Amino acid sequence: MTKVQGDFLMHNNDVYLKIWEIEKAHERHRWTITTFFIGISFALFGFTFKEELTSSISTATRITSLVIYWFAYLLFQRFYNYTKVLRDYLRKMESEDSISIKIISYQEFKNNPDKADFLAANKLLLYFGYLFTLVVLLIALSGFYRW
Repeated sequence: MTKVQGDFLMHNNDVYLKIWEIEKAHERHRWTITTFFIGISFALFGFTFKEELTSSISTATRITSLVIYWFAYLLFQRFYNYTKVLRDYLRKMESEDSISIKIISYQEFKNNPDKADFLAANKLLLYFGYLFTLVVLLIALSGFYRW
């Protein structure tokens, strides 16, 4: 390897690591925002089971908690798409052999995405959102505003 090739690899490694750091910071930011809104959603939903609330207030609050949950999910998806762009760029750098480190490929090899795709966070949040929606609808339709 010539000095020019070595310098090129070192520069690309630095760029790769910078993008990887940005991607990880963005991922932490995404989860912080998502858990904040989901926490508010669940707190509101739990609040609806207080005895002193009227049924119309309980129903309105449950619907509000459901809207907040889906808002959190949409925010999560929006941030996830940006993270995916960064990861795709890192994969491209890895596939072109312009770097000497391969964090994303190694991480994917260890996680075995083919077997765990249905357990991906965005899919789990979607499935739980469907379940949450179903529970709110069943409570509203059954007439049991308090258990």
